[in-house]
Amino acid sequence: MSEDYGPVIRVIRHDEVSENTPQTAGITRFVAIDGNTVGAKKLWFGLFKNYPGANSGRHHHGEAETAAYIAKGHFRVYYGENFEKFVELGPGDCVFIPPYLPHIEVNTGPDECEGVLARSPDNIVVELD
Repeated sequence: MSEDYGPVIRVIRHDEVSENTPQTAGITRFVAIDGNTVGAKKLWFGLFKNYPGANSGRHHHGEAETAAYIAKGHFRVYYGENFEKFVELGPGDCVFIPPYLPHIEVNTGPDECEGVLARSPDNIVVELD
């Protein structure tokens, strides 16, 4: 293990996860692990909630690679030149969104969608609307 991080394992408890991270409309992101919380240098890790009928608006995540695991609910991720393409996601699905890819997340179900997000190098959010 690199001495840059120190010789400790950090635990982020559920009551320490916060909304103090870049956001877009329609989705709430909760940061657990990043440079501020544990000193991570190449990783942002957190949770998200997407509310029924909510639309994130057009955005991308700059240089960050994004991976998500859907734990609850259903939503679509629209992309493409005119956002004409989409993928459907539900419980147990994982998705990868490449850097700089404009997209829109829309909750298509009657319930909240919840899941886990990982980004590298950070939670970059660039709104396009």
